[in-house]
Amino acid sequence: MTETDAGLRAVMAKIADGYDLVPYKPKDKGSPGLDPALLYGIAGLYGEFPLRRDIEVLDLGCGTGGQLQRVGGLTTGRLAGIDISPVSCEEAARKCAALGARCTIQCKDLFDLDLAGLGQFDLIYVLGVYFVVPPPVQARLIEVVSTCLKPGGVLVISYYTGEVWRQFDAMRRAVQAVVDRSAPAAAQIKTARDCVQAMAADGKSAILARLVEHSRKGGETTFFHEMMGEVLAQTKAAELEAALAPAGIHFLNLLQPGPVPSTDPMARAAAADRVSMGGYLYGVFGKYDPSRPAEWTTLFWITNLRRAGVSNVGIAVFQDAATGGRVEVANSTTAVALDLLARGPRPWSEILNAMAATPAGLAYLTSVKRDFISFWHQGLLTPLAQI
Repeated sequence: MTETDAGLRAVMAKIADGYDLVPYKPKDKGSPGLDPALLYGIAGLYGEFPLRRDIEVLDLGCGTGGQLQRVGGLTTGRLAGIDISPVSCEEAARKCAALGARCTIQCKDLFDLDLAGLGQFDLIYVLGVYFVVPPPVQARLIEVVSTCLKPGGVLVISYYTGEVWRQFDAMRRAVQAVVDRSAPAAAQIKTARDCVQAMAADGKSAILARLVEHSRKGGETTFFHEMMGEVLAQTKAAELEAALAPAGIHFLNLLQPGPVPSTDPMARAAAADRVSMGGYLYGVFGKYDPSRPAEWTTLFWITNLRRAGVSNVGIAVFQDAATGGRVEVANSTTAVALDLLARGPRPWSEILNAMAATPAGLAYLTSVKRDFISFWHQGLLTPLAQI
């Protein structure tokens, strides 16, 4: 083992110790916003990503297994969790025991993984991991997902981005300088919170005020690992796209989408970086061929929009039943599609049939799809994958 390897192993051991000391135990069983139907719905806007009931799922940095437990109730396929914290893995194994032999938990350093033996997966989660490990480990994560994601598979990476988070890293270093790292976790958290409170009292910078508020709002576990962890790195969607593209894995969009309609993945990633104000983001990636146009054959759509009349110039007006907001829809074919969706979720094939029955037929299909993506960006439509 070289001196560099030994140093890296030492850093990873400290990270593992931190998660052993304060295991990440979210209150809920995973995140509904990361369900396969939603993720494959986003992917289906850009390429062919058929969702099956038996998809195989890998969670890199699975922690105490909450996300695996949730997705295990939504799928019937193989599940695998990898984490470096023995305490977290023990909890994950207990939590996922009801899933039986189809779910395995490995307590391993990423560099010790046998990728050939691990196999390939339809959906890979990398949540709360990429930004808390040093660059060589980030590179290993890229290698693992590049090897283990199947064609037509989906990858989700959470990451921090923006100048504000570089300043956050400087703030946390100042906090770490006054905290006794050998003290119990509760004592470390109290000292760190007192330090942040002092910064809040003295700070005049708007960015500092935002950082202080962020750190004060987080729960004990999140606060500890962000403030006291070994690393808090920032990255960009364009950097992840460049790293993953050689394996045929491309940026699709953010989980909370921005106005990035380009068919070119790097252009979408760069646009996502421009429109993002920085913060904690989820990037959705897929292994597909960007040169093939998306047919939306695997999608169905949901909306809260309901027709509410016409404007003074005769344009259809729809109202969001959830928020009360109103939107004008100039394209009459799009309005027909929205009227159909007002009756409930509908597959894209049924929407196409409804449009084909209009006087204009499918002549405006391209503009309708453009409208749908625009409404998705605004939170007015949701694409879901069909099984």
